[in-house]
Amino acid sequence: MNKSKLKYSDSRDHSLGIVGMAIALFAFDCSEYLISVSLKEGEQDFVISDDFVNFSLSFSDPSEAYQNQVDHFKVYCGMIFSNYFCRRYCAHRTPNIDDVKLIEKHLCTIAVAQMSIAEDDACKITHDVQHSFRILYNQDMLVKIARDLSDELNTNVEMKHDEVNNYLSAFFEE
Repeated sequence: MNKSKLKYSDSRDHSLGIVGMAIALFAFDCSEYLISVSLKEGEQDFVISDDFVNFSLSFSDPSEAYQNQVDHFKVYCGMIFSNYFCRRYCAHRTPNIDDVKLIEKHLCTIAVAQMSIAEDDACKITHDVQHSFRILYNQDMLVKIARDLSDELNTNVEMKHDEVNNYLSAFFEE
C-alpha cells in the first residue's frame, strides 16, 4: 500500500485520525478497550487494552474461532476507515475513491494473509464497513463532535478513556 499518500499532513490531521479510531471503537460497542489517545512526541498515539489486541480464540469450535476472527477484523477495518473518513469529512474534503479502493485492497490482503479470512469474506467485510462509516460520517452531529474532540486532544495532547467517553458516549447511546 502506498502509505505516503495517506500519511498525516499535520498535527490537526493526526488528531482527527486518532479521534476517528476512537469513534470506530464506540461504533462497534468496544469503547471499553480504549485506554488513551495522545499526540505526545515519541509516545503511542492510540492505546487499546491487551484484551482487545490479544482477543481469545476458541480452538474447540472452528466456526466460532472463524467468526471471532471476522468480528475482530470488522473492528480493525472500522478503525482504519473511520480514521480516514474523520480526517476527510472534518476537514470539509470529499473522500477520494482511489484512496478508499487502496485501503480496501490493503485490508483484504491483511485479512487473507494474516488472519486466514476467506478472500470473498474479507472483500465483502471491507466494503460493508467502508460503506457504513461513510454513512456514519454524513451525520453533521458526529462531524461536529469529532472536531470538538480533536480540538480538545490538540489542546491537552493526551486524553484518557473517560475524557473521550464524555464526548462520544451520548452520540452512540441514541
